[in-house]
Amino acid sequence: RPGLYEVQVWIPSRNGTTWAARYWLVSSYFYMPIKDTIVDQRGISDRWISLGVYQFGRWPAAPWLGVWVSDSTGESPSSLRHLAVDAIRFRTPWPVYIPVVLKNY
Repeated sequence: RPGLYEVQVWIPSRNGTTWAARYWLVSSYFYMPIKDTIVDQRGISDRWISLGVYQFGRWPAAPWLGVWVSDSTGESPSSLRHLAVDAIRFRTPWPVYIPVVLKNY
């Protein structure tokens, strides 16, 4: 659905050893990955990691359509780095309203 979402990824238990996991935002204009977020996964286990808050939907009001992940981290093959992704979720960042009580004396 079109709207404002916080994009989060689940890093499973001690499986990720790469320092350059790349998550790409896919453009809703020409359906290509164009903006990336790099996550250092070393030492992270069983946690949701936020990639940021983005507007998803149709171009031009909402430039993003989806998220793409690649195992091409840019590290040398001999380093034996592993990409770990178990799930990607889109959460609505609803604002929290705290009531304000004013007293007149």
